[in-house]
Amino acid sequence: MYIDTLLRENEVFVQAVHEAQREGRVREMAIYLERLTSSVARLGKLMDLQTLCAAQLPERRELRPPPEAEQEHEVNRTIATMATIHAVAPAVPSWRA
Repeated sequence: MYIDTLLRENEVFVQAVHEAQREGRVREMAIYLERLTSSVARLGKLMDLQTLCAAQLPERRELRPPPEAEQEHEVNRTIATMATIHAVAPAVPSWRA
């Protein structure tokens, strides 16, 4: 996603450099070339980082809902927690008493 943004940014800078060169605006062309150089350097670092991290990333797996038994266990655990809270908590909050 960020790489796409940098690529679009580079495209804009290249067009700006070309336009400034065509119109003879040397100072503006130098500014855009400096920005383009900086953007290309960031893109290179980002792509290097992506290459280094790619080997460490786990394989992509499809997300699946938990099996029915696990869902039922989760529901039962939630109900038990709520029942415990209800049994332990006072019927009337202490700030109202």
